[in-house]
Amino acid sequence: VIIIPHPVSLVASQFAELETIRLTPLSDVGLISGIVTDTVTGQPLAGVLVEISNTTTASTQTGEDGSYSIVSPPGSVTVTLSKNGYDTLSGNGTVARGATLSFSPFLNSAGTTPSDPNATLKGLFKDGESGTPLTNALITLVGTGNYVHTDESGAFSLTG
Repeated sequence: VIIIPHPVSLVASQFAELETIRLTPLSDVGLISGIVTDTVTGQPLAGVLVEISNTTTASTQTGEDGSYSIVSPPGSVTVTLSKNGYDTLSGNGTVARGATLSFSPFLNSAGTTPSDPNATLKGLFKDGESGTPLTNALITLVGTGNYVHTDESGAFSLTG
């Protein structure tokens, strides 16, 4: 919310020097933001249409740096990204009041998205301070029932 102390009327190419501008966070909504990237090149994608649907629908486009931000009411949301020459991608998440849901996907060129719905998540689980591998840590893929424990080096591989 921008509060301007007095009315201001401007025409195209006209500027005005304003006094105090106070920005107030909107605590009753959340934010969805991220950077959309090309899967092959790793470069950010400009002009991607980002649409959200939950209790409302809204849309925006990514900027030259591939970034976007869009205000959303709290609750479950579907985010759909589309751009000519690329396969459309959708993801689901939950937006919390006053918080940011980060969604930074990679888009595949048209017709190149793998048809296998399974993906493999691989990584190393280590103590953040000492860097020591965490053995036998439980890694769970929420909503699927798939899980795995880390090995003695902290490594895991989970497909689901």
